[in-house]
Amino acid sequence: CIEDALSPHATFSMFNSLGPEPLDSMYRPTFEEISCYGEELIGILFNLEKNDSEVADDALRALPHLVAEFGIQFLPQLALKHLETLVNQACSAKSGLDVSALFGVIGYMRRELSKALDRPGFPNNRKAEFQQYVGDLDQLTEKLESADFSIRIKRWVGSWGYDLEIDEPQSDGRLKYEHELERLAAEAVANKQLLDLELIEWLVSPSAQRAYGFFSSLGETDERQMFLGLIEELGTKPSGVGAFSAYWSGWAKKDPKAAEARLEHLAEQNAARGEAIILATSILKANAAAVNRVRNQIQSGRVAPQYVASVLQIGRWLEGLTADEFLELLQAIAGPSFEHAGAVVQMLGMWNHLKRPIQGDLADFAWRCLEHNPAARSSSDAWHIDRLAAKLSKDDPDRGFQLFANVLGTGNGLNDRWDPLGFHKTSEFWKILHAQDRQRLIGILLQTFQKDDHARIRHSWRIKELIDPVGDKEVLVSLAKENVVFARIIASWTNSAKAGFWELFDELSQIYPHDEPLHNNLAAGIQQMGTVIKGPLSQFYEARKHEIEKRLEDPSTPIAVKPWLREMVDRLGHEITSQVVWEYDMDVNHLVGHIRDKDSSQRLWAIGRVLKFAKWEDIRRLLTVEDIEEALPHVDLPEKRRTMLEQALPVWRHG
Repeated sequence: CIEDALSPHATFSMFNSLGPEPLDSMYRPTFEEISCYGEELIGILFNLEKNDSEVADDALRALPHLVAEFGIQFLPQLALKHLETLVNQACSAKSGLDVSALFGVIGYMRRELSKALDRPGFPNNRKAEFQQYVGDLDQLTEKLESADFSIRIKRWVGSWGYDLEIDEPQSDGRLKYEHELERLAAEAVANKQLLDLELIEWLVSPSAQRAYGFFSSLGETDERQMFLGLIEELGTKPSGVGAFSAYWSGWAKKDPKAAEARLEHLAEQNAARGEAIILATSILKANAAAVNRVRNQIQSGRVAPQYVASVLQIGRWLEGLTADEFLELLQAIAGPSFEHAGAVVQMLGMWNHLKRPIQGDLADFAWRCLEHNPAARSSSDAWHIDRLAAKLSKDDPDRGFQLFANVLGTGNGLNDRWDPLGFHKTSEFWKILHAQDRQRLIGILLQTFQKDDHARIRHSWRIKELIDPVGDKEVLVSLAKENVVFARIIASWTNSAKAGFWELFDELSQIYPHDEPLHNNLAAGIQQMGTVIKGPLSQFYEARKHEIEKRLEDPSTPIAVKPWLREMVDRLGHEITSQVVWEYDMDVNHLVGHIRDKDSSQRLWAIGRVLKFAKWEDIRRLLTVEDIEEALPHVDLPEKRRTMLEQALPVWRHG
């Protein structure tokens, strides 16, 4: 129960569900019981935080928010006592207490109490009391603000929370915390002892969520590089990589040449982690020296190529490189066997976004990356690859068609490789190739699907979206004439819901009037197999049947097609009667339940539906002989069907 209560969302919900809604409605019968429960819970958490355990840490993290919420919903005077305890703990450097969160919840409670005071109808006899609470909260804030350096830096560098003052815009357009971090950095430079080992460890921990800004200000303020040794030592540790690069960002604002020279020296000596070197490089000027530095870090195995790509493609750093420098960087990232081609494609995507040209050797290298079929482990990866392939294919469509053919036939849908027919938002690669030569593009599809049934099935739904029976009709008919297998595949790509279906139906039917597989694919298209159908399936089939009957009556319908259409009318007629029963059979209580219930007023109706529409095997499955004999005289049936049932009854009666 205690662990559940530690969740801020849980405590908020608890107090809101148990407590009164407005602060001025504090006179409810259960108020004392509820407030006692909350006070007891807070007391338990205060006891827990004195222990040395994970639960103690959790209790200490939960307490500021919990206490403030208790004060807002229940008893401000008790909450103030507990907040004062927490403030005193913070000032005594209590380990594990989130000072930034404490600042935030004090401000949060102050705002809520002030709102209560401003509400119309707030009791006059309590205004002085609440004004005192607001004043007490202000005093707690002042006490924290006047505390020593470590408390103040934890306020401005700590976690994001309720402290709205942190993000207040200043006259120069910057935020308040940015100004405060500059002041704290100047204070640290003036007194180096303020940044002791314990505080440094906290500054590179996850709790210090705005530490980058502090270390950047420190780098800019530290003119004599008093902290450079400390920062370089942090650069050798995984937790210090961000602090290292942040310091370099501030240093580079003041003296970029000195910052770059020192970084080059550290890189040559391997005196900092590879990640630190790369992050700091991304802050400095992009040039040939930077590319060389990055390449050396990759080739010496000190940093992963994927990490380099993820860092250097952010922002506009790449904009400072020439095409040759960029190519050299990409070659280092890709590796000799192009094992990291996917990372290169992402960087090329950023290069393209910056409107830099991809030509000559750079274009050839980009093609080679795509031709190594890079991994696409996310929709973002696939999007980058698709866009790059589209851009390159504008200038070299032949290589684009070859890439499409090669990648399409590699079984990409079964692994993490890029699929050129994947469900991309834009499908730019397909659009470019389709605009260049739709006959060649669709021909590649047909040749691939003729050889690979798995590819044909895997891509069937996507192709139905991409193929246009109207715009592509001439090409589709031309390719269908080449062989019947092509015609069968084309027939599976569309259905009667799409414009141009019937015109394509007529053409394919006349080319191969006696091919049963082609007929089946076209029949599936008429029935729109695999699509989402709203309402009863029998009604859907009835609509398709009427559609075909209109085609039969249309004098423009080719004579060779009409036998197929008549067959489809018969087939759909059978499906309609079958589906009527099946739709009812799906709801046992609605049909079979009435049949089984001798007292149901709907019993004869249910039996009549089965006798009128069901197949013979369904009649025997759903009805007994006694059911049929009882209902037959009262059911309106076609004479032929009634006669057949009367003749069948003696046979069924004797088994």
